[in-house]
Amino acid sequence: MKKLMGILMLLTGCLGIVEEIKNYRFPQDVENFNIFNFSSDLTIIAGFIASLLLLFSGIIFLINRENHSFLLFLAIIASLFVAILGLFFGNSYSLFHIRPIVGLIGFLIGLLYYTKY
Repeated sequence: MKKLMGILMLLTGCLGIVEEIKNYRFPQDVENFNIFNFSSDLTIIAGFIASLLLLFSGIIFLINRENHSFLLFLAIIASLFVAILGLFFGNSYSLFHIRPIVGLIGFLIGLLYYTKY
């Protein structure tokens, strides 16, 4: 299950980077409907950070063999940060909003492995 989640995180991170590059090149196409009405530049930067953290977490989920290690703890915290970052800085709630969901699922699966349930 942890390996499957790592692959899903890597795939979502790569697709998120492609989406944010498209948003960066064509900023007029970005809808700015987030919770706190942040600017589109800030949401693009937050999207890049979320995608990079998903890539980091996915790699650690794939290569980590020990369930109770510091690297898995970092991946769990990064996944939670992606979930929170995506909910607050998502550029639209109708567009590409799968990163926070994958971050939350990765957090829950990583937490189950980390606590050895």
